[in-house]
Amino acid sequence: MASYRTSSVDKKSNADEIPVRLCNYTDVYYSERIRADVGDFMTATATAHEVARFGLRPGDVLITKRPRR
Repeated sequence: MASYRTSSVDKKSNADEIPVRLCNYTDVYYSERIRADVGDFMTATATAHEVARFGLRPGDVLITKRPRR
């Protein structure tokens, strides 16, 4: 079972949204594991709907494509 989601969370911050840390492509590509307490994640904000839909949870598996060389 899997789902494919392309995040619509932008990299801007809005006062009426929830503060979040963004897990970007390079965070996934260059790391074997993503840990909340390790890493320099970009900060931004997101709506409650975006947090519920795109938030990472323990046990999630993230896959990214390999860049062309």
